[in-house]
Amino acid sequence: FTQNCKGLTVGNPYKLILRTGKTMELVMEDNEKCLEFYAFPIPREGLRLLVSEIKDSSVLKNFELEYLCQKILPLVRIEDRVSAIGTYNKSFIASELVSYLQLHGVAKDDNAAVEKCNVLQEAGIIIPYHSGAFSNSGRYYKLNVEHEILKELGALKNLPSNGIRSHSHLRFYEFGPLSRDTKGLEGWLEKKSKLGYWQKRFFRVLDDEKIGLHMAYFENTTSLCSRGQIPLKFMKMVQMTDPRNFVFTIAMKPRSGHKSYAIRAPTKEACEEWLDELKYYAPRLSPYDVVRSSPLGFVMNEEMIYNFVKLLKSKIVKKDSWICKRGDKVEDFYLLREGTMGIYVRTKEGKDQFYCKQQPVSVLGESLFIRQAGPHAPSKASCKAMEECELLVLTKKNRKAFLSQYPGVAGQLHNLFQSSINSLIENIAIFKELSPADIAKLKMGFCYRTLKKGEKLFYEGDIGGEFYIVYSGSLTILQHDNQAQKDRTLNVINKSQYFGELALMLDGIPRTATVVATQPTCLLSLKKETFQAFLKMAKMEQSVFMRQRIVNTFKTYDIPFFEAIPQEAYDDLAKEAEVETFEKDKVIFRERDVGDKFYIVSFGEVAITVEGKLIKKLKQGKFFGEIALVVEDTPRTATITTTRPTVLLSMHKSSFAKFFEEKPEALADVQLKIAGKKCQLRSVIYHPNGNQLFTQFLKSQYADESIEYWEKVRKFRKWAAEKDLTDSSEMKMVQESASKIVTRYIRPDAEMKVNISNKMTQKIISAVDAGQADAMTFAESEEEIVTLMSRDKLGSFKQSKEFEMLMSLVGSYEVDATTMTKGGKKRGGSLFEIKLHDAIQGIMTPRPTRNGNNESK
Repeated sequence: FTQNCKGLTVGNPYKLILRTGKTMELVMEDNEKCLEFYAFPIPREGLRLLVSEIKDSSVLKNFELEYLCQKILPLVRIEDRVSAIGTYNKSFIASELVSYLQLHGVAKDDNAAVEKCNVLQEAGIIIPYHSGAFSNSGRYYKLNVEHEILKELGALKNLPSNGIRSHSHLRFYEFGPLSRDTKGLEGWLEKKSKLGYWQKRFFRVLDDEKIGLHMAYFENTTSLCSRGQIPLKFMKMVQMTDPRNFVFTIAMKPRSGHKSYAIRAPTKEACEEWLDELKYYAPRLSPYDVVRSSPLGFVMNEEMIYNFVKLLKSKIVKKDSWICKRGDKVEDFYLLREGTMGIYVRTKEGKDQFYCKQQPVSVLGESLFIRQAGPHAPSKASCKAMEECELLVLTKKNRKAFLSQYPGVAGQLHNLFQSSINSLIENIAIFKELSPADIAKLKMGFCYRTLKKGEKLFYEGDIGGEFYIVYSGSLTILQHDNQAQKDRTLNVINKSQYFGELALMLDGIPRTATVVATQPTCLLSLKKETFQAFLKMAKMEQSVFMRQRIVNTFKTYDIPFFEAIPQEAYDDLAKEAEVETFEKDKVIFRERDVGDKFYIVSFGEVAITVEGKLIKKLKQGKFFGEIALVVEDTPRTATITTTRPTVLLSMHKSSFAKFFEEKPEALADVQLKIAGKKCQLRSVIYHPNGNQLFTQFLKSQYADESIEYWEKVRKFRKWAAEKDLTDSSEMKMVQESASKIVTRYIRPDAEMKVNISNKMTQKIISAVDAGQADAMTFAESEEEIVTLMSRDKLGSFKQSKEFEMLMSLVGSYEVDATTMTKGGKKRGGSLFEIKLHDAIQGIMTPRPTRNGNNESK
């Protein structure tokens, strides 16, 4: 089955007939079998079923039931119902659900709605309180929350009481990321009539092909004929007009054919819930909402806000008119209610250069609330109306009147607007290289954003375009866990912390999580286009900021083979990495390609497939392709494809080698973790634990002179390279040290004679006896002794207990044989789980010495 089944409409009933035929793909018995089901959507990759599974019909039935549950159950209004007969806990009324299905377009009429509900009843998902098939009646039903399909799909969640009824109000929520959903937005409200009477109506938000999203109001909860409709696309503004009586007004756009509506909610909570949802669709904010959404709303209560609003005056500024010029004395405080302002800063040449746009709700003249700024603080930038703008103005006289009425607010506003914002920006990691002058310019591009407790800043999947700093308050980052089928808390962001920096640097990146305020919160936000303008103005490269992002990635994610790298070296490591972006369904590399890059998933998700079969998916913080860094000409063991827009950090093997040129010990740890038994001897002897265990192994073989010699001459080379051989005393020290090495390891009567070639032996002895030894005297023999140990001892070492202990310590990879690909080399990697052996106690126990005792030399 594919998604291109012509003539089928999802949600409509069909019959599937399977016939026997020599050339038929589906082979059944001689008789026909007919399966009736509602057409359901299938996965993007298609659906493959065995003939036996289709014949059994249970597989198709489960797909059908899942689809019907997804469409029907979120519309079920579950409450504790009381009737003359008794109480029905957590129940719903059949006629209500039948109406809902039609109003939301799930069923075309009563019969279609009843038939679909009957399918769920027959499957045991809907349970009747009385016997009989599902019918469009006042009968009570409940959901079987223990049904396997329901347990996999979602769960019942409580909704806030709407104040009309005191009983519980529940809905079925499908597992998945949090999102904006209007299906559950309904309830009893009162609408003011033309004659001034309040009429009780049941309001719900519906979607219609002709008028789009709209508020419809009905006589009751089962009526299909609305008494009126309020199209959300024609809404201009929603505002609270009578907070004491929970009344809000919906103002409609001119020439829309709709008047304004006065609505009364039963409770303050219900009123705020409707207002918050409807404001999303209203392009214009009320004066109250302008103040509440501005930083002022963070320090004022409702009473203060209403009194503050009364002091504001509206001012219209025509397009291309200057609102203020740099250096002007500012006496009034401004809030941008509507329109777009352009901020212009002074260049070194003395010209006003466009910097950024400011949109509602932006503030001008906030320095008036800072005590040190004085009563007439000069403007630091010029501001022009880029389109007709409406400003809400607080005059000097009214500002004094308000502060005298609420003297405690003055100190709070001072703290809010004072220069501590500069230090806040300075402490952000990606801005740490900016000068004070650059920080002052960047500060002008930030806007304030306030959130109420429980208010969501954005949802998982929304396209990101802003960076945020928490000025005050706290937020929780939530991400849906598909495996656990619940939202889990990833992090809590508190004052002075930041998030969303990736949105400043890359286009079209969806948010990876939902962010919700856990208390009243004030944010500083910076738009991507403003940041790009700042970079251009400051003549800075974006790579500087991307590098810091990469450093943070290295520090945050658990990449086992980077453990040996000190964090202070991450800056250098980041210089060797690149940021690569991929659209959905892009192949990063294919199975059996020769690998030359290592990748970290910084954002998004990739799928790993072997011979077309999905092995697993890797999300943010996971990595793949690391084998290519340390093993030459290794074929890729799988195909990697993006499942969504994805950002990867990549590192080429040449860049990897360059970084580790001066860090052989760290490279050895990486190589051992990745290559395992495919490792080279240098990875072993450069690793501290590897060197000790290899030495221990050689001592057990009475062959430790080679490793001892290698360590001595390597140490000598580094030491001698720092000596000034033109200084006679230092020259003498070098010669004496070289002579001791030759006497112990190279001369014919040496105590620990090493097995190097005669030619090499004579060359070294001649140089030392002539008093011409230098840092490179033993360099060639150093290479030769490594080659000899690799040839003679490495193979047997890899079979030893000491090597097994080494792998346990470094945490090497193990490969599941079933995942090996044809033509691939048998080694591990990040496609498979890292299996660390338990720590082995006493692995450094000394081996018997040549003298046969247990004491270490």
